Amino acid sequence: MRYYLLTIFFLFNSIIYSQNSGDYPLEIPIILSGTFGELRPNHFHAGIDIKTKGSEGLKVYSIGDGYVSRIQITHGGYGKALYIKHDNGQSSVYAHLQKFSPKIEKIVKEIQYSNESYTLRVYPKKNDIRISEKELIGFSGNTGRSFGPHLHYELRDEMDRPLNPMAFKNYPVSDTIPPVVSGLYYKKIPENSISGSNSSFKKLNIRKLSDNLFISDTLKASGLIGFGVNSYDRMNGTWNKMGLSNIEANIDGDKIFDMDLNSFSYDEWRHINTFVDYASYKNKKIKIQKLYIEEYNPLNMY
Repeated sequence: MRYYLLTIFFLFNSIIYSQNSGDYPLEIPIILSGTFGELRPNHFHAGIDIKTKGSEGLKVYSIGDGYVSRIQITHGGYGKALYIKHDNGQSSVYAHLQKFSPKIEKIVKEIQYSNESYTLRVYPKKNDIRISEKELIGFSGNTGRSFGPHLHYELRDEMDRPLNPMAFKNYPVSDTIPPVVSGLYYKKIPENSISGSNSSFKKLNIRKLSDNLFISDTLKASGLIGFGVNSYDRMNGTWNKMGLSNIEANIDGDKIFDMDLNSFSYDEWRHINTFVDYASYKNKKIKIQKLYIEEYNPLNMY
């Protein structure tokens, strides 16, 4: 039997910088409670969740010039949310707000009184409500389906596809903590198909050699094998478990798998169960991220 060496890399940087200049939507250092692309029960997280020191009422600013393209107030979901279309074609979203700025709040009150309804979803015409870079647009809160005060912030491209703000804006974030590996798994896959099988993932024993290195038992098997990993990231200044944006797998030094989740479309975001093994999550609440691509997988992050 020939032996192969499988290596898996979880890429991270001690300080995350990006490709374009940008400004903070808040005046405090950026500490996250949720990352872009994080694995949620039925979708990928479309933005980042910024901690607001456990408080509401922090000033929220627009990251660039543009106009208000959408105002939304719901009892669940994003709660009070503001959407801005920027002059460079991108959009930004600010959700779970406590309230809007006086300029926007006045417009909202008029619509609420006119509709005789607290909830609303309106789409102002282009340039009707102009917004300048660094202009106050609202105050952070805990409205909608939120489990604690924070700002949910999104960046979208010209086609309204979510982008990882940490990869496309200049937000320095201290991150010197390596990802945590909770488990390595494998399963046999039928030779005539890459679409998986009825067999379940089996766990390989792993030993931690250092913060950056784990080693598993030797796997003796024949045929086509699919691997999966249960892992999450941590960040300085918070105990929250966060998602991974990049995973690589190599066999004998040759890259065979590369997942780069820094953007996706809304047509893709509910296909999370083609990346995560659904049976393991449903039966054991374990999120095994598959390190192979099945034939029915529509995701473009590989």
